[in-house]
Amino acid sequence: PITASLEIYNQREGSSLAMQISPPKLLKDIAILRSTLQQYHPLIIEGHGSSRDKRNASLVSQRIVQSLHQRWYSSNSDSETKSHRDIKRPILLISQGDPLEPTGISAITNQVARDLGIY
Repeated sequence: PITASLEIYNQREGSSLAMQISPPKLLKDIAILRSTLQQYHPLIIEGHGSSRDKRNASLVSQRIVQSLHQRWYSSNSDSETKSHRDIKRPILLISQGDPLEPTGISAITNQVARDLGIY
């Protein structure tokens, strides 16, 4: 029989759970996941871990949040360059799952969440 593997990583406990799912259940679970995620505005931030990215997370976060606000909330009268996004759904910040470090993508993502008021 055809199965699909799914691995869920618990960052807080540092453990993962792997499971095999049959296609009908997988399709049902994907449909449920999709309908759940459609209730949110997804925001994905990716980057290097702390070993390769030593930048100040607060400064990087400020630039990211500033760029997001410009993209989401500013608008031009010219219809071709209009960049206004009507963000009505709650923002869902999706992280890479790196362990929390003082620098790197986990620190940046954490700071962006704080700066945007995502808890």
